Amino acid sequence: AVVSTQSTGDLSRLNVAFKRITCNVSFKDESSSNCFIERVMLHEPHFWKKVKCAWHNLFMSAYFGDSLYKKDIGVLFVKNYSGVFRSFLEDDKVREFPYCIISLTVQLFTVPSISTMLTAAAAILGFS
Repeated sequence: AVVSTQSTGDLSRLNVAFKRITCNVSFKDESSSNCFIERVMLHEPHFWKKVKCAWHNLFMSAYFGDSLYKKDIGVLFVKNYSGVFRSFLEDDKVREFPYCIISLTVQLFTVPSISTMLTAAAAILGFS
């Protein structure tokens, strides 16, 4: 048997580092089109249920667990809202499965500081 000498604190720091790396890679714009996380948002209705669940868990733990990334994901969500909502309406399977990207709106629009910032971002992006 292998005995780990890492303490809980070491594992916690690794977890935080992994989340930060995941967020940095997800928001990286590889081309002139959408970044990776935008593509996930827009194509989420085409994912299998297990993949949707995994993305939901990642959104909750990594992106929404850090206020900086929560704001960034909020801006991307506002920017792509019409496409995300259209996909939600067209996805006939989503009503029977609670883990969809649109269900995360409560995490963005009910926090006063985030919703105020997103309102300003929407105005800058020309959505108001």
